Amino acid sequence: MMRRTETDDKRNDCGGMDQDTISLIRRTLIPSEPPTKPLEDLLPALTSSQDVDIELYALLSIIFQEFITPWYNELSTASTFPSELTLLIAHLTLTFQSRLSSFPTIPFFFEFIPSVLEDFVLEGRRPTPPTPHPSTITTACADGAQAQPQIGEQEYFRVLCEELVEIILTTEERESDVARTLVRELLVKILGIVTDMLGKEWMWWDTLLKFLPPVPDPADPTPPKPRDWFGYLETATTVFTTTIKILYTAFANPPPRPPTAPNKKNQKPTPQHPQLLLSTPLPQFLLTFLTLPDNAPWTSSSLLLFLHPFTLPSPIALTIDATLRSKIKQTTHNPQIIRDVLRKIRTGAFPDDRFPPKKDEPTPEQTEEMRNEVYRRWDARLGGTGGIGTGEEVLGWIRVLAERGRLGVMVRRIVEGALCKVFPELGVVGE
Repeated sequence: MMRRTETDDKRNDCGGMDQDTISLIRRTLIPSEPPTKPLEDLLPALTSSQDVDIELYALLSIIFQEFITPWYNELSTASTFPSELTLLIAHLTLTFQSRLSSFPTIPFFFEFIPSVLEDFVLEGRRPTPPTPHPSTITTACADGAQAQPQIGEQEYFRVLCEELVEIILTTEERESDVARTLVRELLVKILGIVTDMLGKEWMWWDTLLKFLPPVPDPADPTPPKPRDWFGYLETATTVFTTTIKILYTAFANPPPRPPTAPNKKNQKPTPQHPQLLLSTPLPQFLLTFLTLPDNAPWTSSSLLLFLHPFTLPSPIALTIDATLRSKIKQTTHNPQIIRDVLRKIRTGAFPDDRFPPKKDEPTPEQTEEMRNEVYRRWDARLGGTGGIGTGEEVLGWIRVLAERGRLGVMVRRIVEGALCKVFPELGVVGE
């Protein structure tokens, strides 16, 4: 059943949560249960946080009412299928959560993704692709695993998801053809939708338009907002005092020295430190993305020279690195943040808790208008500032990769990399 945390115990039946969301879950997943019975006694736990469970069950309820329930009602009138499917989904989510607890967040977001993105950004800025790119997939997940033979995208996803099924399902569930097929096809569908949508150029421009603020209209009589110099001063003061505190902590409490090897004379001990965040590929990728090495090589080199002392295991660099890692861990392991992200996804993708009517994709002319508007907004905010490239220089690789059919390949490589970090066994199942 859904777990209660210490905070959850202080409220009754999800009190303080959106009652419309609770009603959606009750009438869709457990319509025959009395409303007075606590929700956590009726549904299995999906994660270790009840707030996150509520948002996940709200997403499941929308999928159930729009697809699964109408489809199943045409096949059978039995009422046990929804509850059995819910139990299976609960097992899958708990499996994913246990795997995610050991997910290498730092290597994935600071090493793998910047390296992949930099390769594709540079490819998109070349006048012609360096080598011909076949439409088949030949990647392999695990280190040392045998590469998959050249197969089509859908067939590759099916092979990948078949291996996932072998990992995440129990022995009893794997012996059930229904469970195996249902989970495999669901995963294939999800991967296909994600890679298909993010492989389209207009989706990237539409997403960027939501993040880049619009350019003010010159004809607007509203006077521009004056600069808040006190706010700037306050920010600068905060940064300065934080830096002083970090430096003081570094010198007053330096990290302990590593132990020396016993009974081995004249052998220097080797410090065991994780790779510092500022020595990962992320800083170089950001400079490449902003076209600083091309437009302002002196600025780019100066920034790398300034960061170089912080890429070595000195007391100051180790203290800064530990502080950054602590902040990242607090953010990625915060259930409230995960809950808020899931809620924004649900309210944005499913207005009124229903799938929105299917819209036609933008025409090439509309895609070009979206692209030009993104360029205009970028140039109004950042283009040409301190050597940063214009919108077309910085973001033009998206259009080039889309024309070459490479956007989807980039997305598939990132998705596959994430799955392989969560499930290292991928690619070696059955070997």
